[in-house]
Amino acid sequence: MCIKCIILEITMDFDEQTDAFRFRLDDLCEHFLEEFDINVFTMVGCLEEKRREILDVLDIIEDKKSDLLGTDIIFDLDED
Repeated sequence: MCIKCIILEITMDFDEQTDAFRFRLDDLCEHFLEEFDINVFTMVGCLEEKRREILDVLDIIEDKKSDLLGTDIIFDLDED
């Protein structure tokens, strides 16, 4: 990734970063549909597999956090 791209991504707020991710994902999907012999069902299956992989990692992190800190501590995460 170029330095200019990194600087732009750092200065974007949460909504702008979300939009950038969605636009790049749209471009990536369009590219694979046009340039490769892949169908929509395969693409959706791959995206679902990635979604599950990400959620599994988050579950592991949550379990490790509970193991290290105990379950009586409540975290209030602010995404703003």
